[in-house]
Amino acid sequence: MNGILSNVYLQLGIGIFIAVLIACFPFKMIALCTTPFSMKTFGIRKIKRWHSRTDTLANFMIWISIILCVSAPWIPYSPWIYGVWLTFTYLCTLSRVVRLTQANNDANKRIVIFFVSAIYAISLMCALGMMNGYMLWKYFFDYANMIESKEAFNIMLYLNNITPMGYLAQLIVLLVPVLNLWGQFKYMRLENTFKGVHIVSYVIKTLLMLSLLFGLGAYSTNVLSMIYNQDQTLTKLVRLPHNKNEVDQITSESMPPEEAQPSAPVDPNASAPVDPNVPVDPNAPAPVDPNVPVDPNAPAPVDPNVPADPNVPAGV
Repeated sequence: MNGILSNVYLQLGIGIFIAVLIACFPFKMIALCTTPFSMKTFGIRKIKRWHSRTDTLANFMIWISIILCVSAPWIPYSPWIYGVWLTFTYLCTLSRVVRLTQANNDANKRIVIFFVSAIYAISLMCALGMMNGYMLWKYFFDYANMIESKEAFNIMLYLNNITPMGYLAQLIVLLVPVLNLWGQFKYMRLENTFKGVHIVSYVIKTLLMLSLLFGLGAYSTNVLSMIYNQDQTLTKLVRLPHNKNEVDQITSESMPPEEAQPSAPVDPNASAPVDPNVPVDPNAPAPVDPNVPVDPNAPAPVDPNVPADPNVPAGV
């Protein structure tokens, strides 16, 4: 358990270190690298009736994100596609941070860059399953198989099976970061500032969201296993599944081989097992125990089905 915890916190530390490193880059370098992702004013429309503006492009990207996350179990190589989409979302959001005209304080810009980068780094590790041994993806694909087999429509399934709640946890881990980043992208394009009344409120909201993602990504499988009283130690996946058809194969590969149990010595003299469904013949001879010595003076057993010979004296 300590090894697992240290590994999780190591990944968290790597994500924070990457965010700090990106926040220290010069603004001009970040702006130059993210110019193709800034979108400029493309997709921004004016609404004359309400004297306001709306970002059609960002709204479209939000809907694409929702469709991608919900339908991920039926898309081949969906974990990697999601990783590419999250990276694209991050670059678009980062491109708007360095172009904020209403945030004149460079320190505020660097704080926003740090938290946007932290959302990306931590969410990527949680979403790809690196913090939970890919178990949430297993539940994700297993629930898709249950939907196809119509097993998911049984209400009792949600009371005694861990898979539906695992699907919900993974769906939240996938949806929250992309929706948050596209929401920030939209707000920064329309308002030219970060999404918060003050930088303190922005930091608090982002920390709460990161805590939710880290908790679900790192500990949701353990908590669900305790709630449903299921042992998940033998079903840890060894690699990330590409689609729902690979889950059973990877699960069988990840389980340790069965240890040879020392079997009890076989007694060659033991009698064959008796089938209780077969009627017992009352005239059948009793089984002979080979371990009991035979008395040579004992009379031979008499078969009641064989008629007695009247010419043979009794007792012979």
